[in-house]
Amino acid sequence: MNRRTILFAAGLIMVLAAMAQNRRIAFNAEVGYLYGLMERMDGYTIRQSDVHINARSFRAYAFYPIHYKWQVGIGAGLSRYTGTGDNVAEILIAMRYKPLKSLPNAFVTVTGGTHVGGGDFTSGLVTGIAVGYIWKLSTSTGIYGLAGYDWTHFKRETWNERINSNRHSLSVRLGFMF
Repeated sequence: MNRRTILFAAGLIMVLAAMAQNRRIAFNAEVGYLYGLMERMDGYTIRQSDVHINARSFRAYAFYPIHYKWQVGIGAGLSRYTGTGDNVAEILIAMRYKPLKSLPNAFVTVTGGTHVGGGDFTSGLVTGIAVGYIWKLSTSTGIYGLAGYDWTHFKRETWNERINSNRHSLSVRLGFMF
């Protein structure tokens, strides 16, 4: 495991937690499960029925409200993809939008980012879109759930070749904001 990658991810999470001390910035921590629909590699396709291509993830974000309906956030995360055995360290940017005035706790999130490669970690890109709902515990804390779609691009390197693949997944996430 690459020591610099772990230190960078841990440092980013600490910076996000420190930024959350500002009342306007909301710190979010979430765990997720990704149900892999399929993964396309150079010339062939892996499906869920062939091998279980799921993932488990942990992400931490700091969201800043730029408008009462819009929030922008930065984050970091760690994921483990089964089937192919990929470990992923993510650096993310997210936009959160609350479209319905009648449901002020409902939101849509669009996420994009990169995987930090090296050591035991696979490099690549990640994007996703999800709908969610926040159950408020107080004015600044709450629990939220998300359901969505994730697309992940992997750049794997072995000793003699480079393999690119794209994984399509349905995601379910549960988070805590404070």
